[in-house]
Amino acid sequence: MAKKNIVYLSGGLGNQMFQYAFAKSLQSNYNIKFEINTTFYNRIFKDQTPRKIGLNLFNLKFKDCTDNKIQRIILKIKEKLSNIISSNNSTYYNENKVNHKNFNNLNLKKKNYFRGYWQNSKYFESIKNDLKKDFSLDHNLKNLDPNTFKKITETNSVCVHVRRKDYLGTDLDVVDVNYYLNAFKKLKTQFTDLNFFIFSDDINWCNENLSFLPNSKFCSFSMLNDFHLMSLCKYFIIPNSTFSWWAAYLSNNNNKIVIVPSKWHKTNDKLLFDASPPDWIIQDI
Repeated sequence: MAKKNIVYLSGGLGNQMFQYAFAKSLQSNYNIKFEINTTFYNRIFKDQTPRKIGLNLFNLKFKDCTDNKIQRIILKIKEKLSNIISSNNSTYYNENKVNHKNFNNLNLKKKNYFRGYWQNSKYFESIKNDLKKDFSLDHNLKNLDPNTFKKITETNSVCVHVRRKDYLGTDLDVVDVNYYLNAFKKLKTQFTDLNFFIFSDDINWCNENLSFLPNSKFCSFSMLNDFHLMSLCKYFIIPNSTFSWWAAYLSNNNNKIVIVPSKWHKTNDKLLFDASPPDWIIQDI
């Protein structure tokens, strides 16, 4: 039986893209085909924002697999036993066992299970060009607002992403107006003809707090079209959001500037620590 890696999918679009990129990099490094387990999206979790499989927005080809309740129980038992008795057939990995430093030295067996978010560009930097092809949205160009598309692609466009509603009152509520003001000042010292495109789930807050951004336009289309338009911008001011992280990562502007917050979580300083490309600018908050 051929070896295979099973990578579990969970979370929203940005998290799913990290998990897919990790799976693809595993395949590239170890020459082992992967399957994406999407069981998470067949279940309901308390206190979690309902999610859908966002990878279907891209023209990706991967084998999808799911577990039923009995299979999940059996797998959990096997995983616990593997910590006591080594198996010749299976390995079970999470982010406590795998990091970007030991990623190339894993002892993979017939079936290898990976649960985690794998949020670090170092996992997949070697296949960046392949991922840009996989995550291409050329098929969606016809669906974009033509005026917004034209202005983004023909000017010094800045993507400003503001994510608030599902963060308020949680440990992810770390970015405030001062972050955006300081990031704006940083870009202003380098350019004078910037056009700001604001993508947000809270336009009212943006109207009240981001009036210092000149030449600004609010963008609120579909999730796919917002993501696509973001990725076409030349410069980026993004919050602690993997959604806009990926939009910035996929931008083809060779001289792009990406400003990201120094903190992604109130209590977990390790969350996305050192995860972005080295040329991205970290703005203190």
